[in-house]
Amino acid sequence: GNTSLLGNSYSNVLIVKVNYKGDQEWTQDHTFSTTDRINSSTELPDGSFMMVGSAISSSNASKDILLLKTDQNGGIVWHQTYGTDQDEVGNAIQYLNNGNFILVGYSIDSNTDYSLINLLYVDNVGNEIWNRTYGGGTGNDYGYSIIHTTDGGYIIAGCVDDKVWIAKLDAYGEKEWDNTYSLPNYWGSNSIIQTSDGGYLYAGWRGIMKIDSSGELDRKSTR
Repeated sequence: GNTSLLGNSYSNVLIVKVNYKGDQEWTQDHTFSTTDRINSSTELPDGSFMMVGSAISSSNASKDILLLKTDQNGGIVWHQTYGTDQDEVGNAIQYLNNGNFILVGYSIDSNTDYSLINLLYVDNVGNEIWNRTYGGGTGNDYGYSIIHTTDGGYIIAGCVDDKVWIAKLDAYGEKEWDNTYSLPNYWGSNSIIQTSDGGYLYAGWRGIMKIDSSGELDRKSTR
């Protein structure tokens, strides 16, 4: 997440490690720009961590995607930023079996000032391999969650024009299918997993939804 000192407009990356009982083991506080934020993290097989979020660009006032690798104790191993003169933010990260990473978030379209869903594929030291954007309708689009599917592709959950949006991609980020779901009171898009039957389970702010392998709605439950 992030933290700031009382009376200080700056915010820093805050990392807290707790054990299985919730007892704090260590904390780390890192600064990369005037406003830093981590939105998602994942543990790697060697016990180190990868994190994604945003930092303010050193060349302009826009947000850049921040990718951070730490050691087992939260110390910085390396970090990278990715961006243009528009805002880009990373919301989720997935570690891949080949040692690379896939990131999803959003970026602002300079032609419309609306946000696009942004997918970024990087190698094991953060070098960009490819970058894709999706959306481009009449409103803001955001990517919130991504997983690596059993067929080697990806599934993304996000929102497009205030509707839940789920897309199945191949290994290179090309769309195989995508669907929007008009759900009551705008659910938001927080998390998605692949289920044992090849379908997907989506969880949002206001409920859960099960879809099949082609994105067709199986059932939904709201709270």
